[in-house]
Amino acid sequence: MNETQNNELIISTAFENWTRGRGNIEHLLSPDLEWEVPGGSIVSGHYSRQRFIDTVLHGVEQRFRRHGSIRPLRVRLVLADRDWVSVVWDSAGITDADTGYRNTHAWFMRLDQGVIVQGISFFDGSAFDSLWAVVPGREN
Repeated sequence: MNETQNNELIISTAFENWTRGRGNIEHLLSPDLEWEVPGGSIVSGHYSRQRFIDTVLHGVEQRFRRHGSIRPLRVRLVLADRDWVSVVWDSAGITDADTGYRNTHAWFMRLDQGVIVQGISFFDGSAFDSLWAVVPGREN
């Protein structure tokens, strides 16, 4: 198996497990991770591993505790080219404020020796920011 195939398998497996409610991608994040959320969303910025987990991943999850965690509903596309893997996926759920949430995400991840060392994520910032405004989290 070459580098492209291996990296695609690692990310595809992680998203398949996440879709089925068996974890997320935290275990694949390098201690030296650099993650960027471009744009004008409330969470736009540059993140280290722990800050990305605490602010973005756990920040979203804590808004869905009463109805189960939010996770990928459908993976539309996984593309790999050497050390980069891109995933386009949809999420949906019922928030703790009993409001519906839907979004489509495009994540671009660079892997090194089986772990994610760099990531860039795009999503509907308006839907995401509404989630932050309507459902309080630890940071509110």
